[in-house]
Amino acid sequence: MSTFDEASTHNPLSNRAVHILGSITAIAWIIQTIASYWLAPAGLAYGGVVSGQQLYADMTGIEAIDWLAKSRYWLPLFFLPLVVSSICTMALLFQIMRRPPSQSTVRAVFSWTFVFGVICLPAIPVLAQDFWLSAAWGKMIATGLNPYHQDIPHDIAARWYADLNPTRMTYGPLWAIISGLVMTVSNHPWVVFSLFKAVIAGSWAGALIIVRKMTESLPFRDQCTAIAIVGWMPLVLYFSVSEGHNDIVMAVFALFAFYIRNPIALAASVCIKYVSGPLGLIFLLAREPFNARLLIGYLFSSLLVIACFVLFYRGIEFFDAARAMTWEFLTPSSAVAIAGRPAQWAATAVFPIIAIYQGVKWVKERKEPRRRVFALALLSAGMFAILPHVWPWYLVLLLVFAAVAPSAPLSRWLTGLALGAPFAVAMAARGWSFDSVMHIPDTALYLFALTWLAFTGWIMTSHYNAPRYTISPEAPPSIQS
Repeated sequence: MSTFDEASTHNPLSNRAVHILGSITAIAWIIQTIASYWLAPAGLAYGGVVSGQQLYADMTGIEAIDWLAKSRYWLPLFFLPLVVSSICTMALLFQIMRRPPSQSTVRAVFSWTFVFGVICLPAIPVLAQDFWLSAAWGKMIATGLNPYHQDIPHDIAARWYADLNPTRMTYGPLWAIISGLVMTVSNHPWVVFSLFKAVIAGSWAGALIIVRKMTESLPFRDQCTAIAIVGWMPLVLYFSVSEGHNDIVMAVFALFAFYIRNPIALAASVCIKYVSGPLGLIFLLAREPFNARLLIGYLFSSLLVIACFVLFYRGIEFFDAARAMTWEFLTPSSAVAIAGRPAQWAATAVFPIIAIYQGVKWVKERKEPRRRVFALALLSAGMFAILPHVWPWYLVLLLVFAAVAPSAPLSRWLTGLALGAPFAVAMAARGWSFDSVMHIPDTALYLFALTWLAFTGWIMTSHYNAPRYTISPEAPPSIQS
């Protein structure tokens, strides 16, 4: 509980406003979930993906509708619920910043997240069919094939691969093990769908609970913001629970590792997807006394990584599929491409510089708020300075860490980026060229994120009358004047 009664200040945020926004958002998600059963096969028909259409026809009995497959119909029907939920999230964040919430408001914001999760759970993937990639690769593993070194056989691709041009596995070996176990259980698409959804939705709920636990000593305003980022924001909720991307599984392991300072959980995260790896630097820089517990932690984390890789690694070709994804999209470099190479290098260098700065500050101060911001900066540097492209669902990892430091400038910038990111893929969703037009939405998106950062900074300066807070793992929060 916050040590300062923010609700005592003038004009507090009412629960009624939260419930109105929650109700509108819930209706939007109901529409999106129902519509997904028609939008998914129509989107696949537009792309000429026969196997995906057949998969959904076998599951639901719904076949692609010709008029819906047209770009002018499909796009607005798909994006309208996302627009509504994004506007409601923005309105909630705006109200949280302007009007101090109470503890009951925090509970109201938190309660709505599970309503949204239940509504989104039955949705089938529409924008990207990566969900079924795991099923195809898992089926290979269940039949004794190695998805990192062998192509997907035609019979498995025809049954489970809801996309064009089957590729070898790009995810980490722990996700390969999970996928193989799921596909060993059943061959029925609804059972497979339910099991993968249970893993992914459970991870989202776990991340939400950890965020709630890690922010319960912060002001009510920050608690509400943190919950909204993970539980209301379409980028996290939709791409995790509805579309079924496994980034949330990696993210919950990484956040749990950071929360309890456990290298085994971090090793599990890296073995799901590799981009959480930079977080290991925090463990290396931590000034913990060397003891048996620490030794056992590093030993078991090493054994976990070795055990996962030894099952599938047969040579450097293991990483070929991941290295082949070299197109540029949604990166700082792409956003300023129109300005030339020097601007691209400068935009990319911003994030390692921020990480170094935050790392130096944390090493000097050793305070928990600094550790959280340093973790976010490290992961941001890894994503924006190293990856050639950043699909919106990649940002899930960053957002769960932004949620535990919600007032930090980097967190607020990422929140702005995440609010607009789902709409930046509209062109890609309809098959338009990356080279010809993809820099346009990137530039607009990054400008929007900077605008959101400036706007929230102005709101905080204008409306935050409560004292600032500090937190530490050893002591309750203190108030600084």
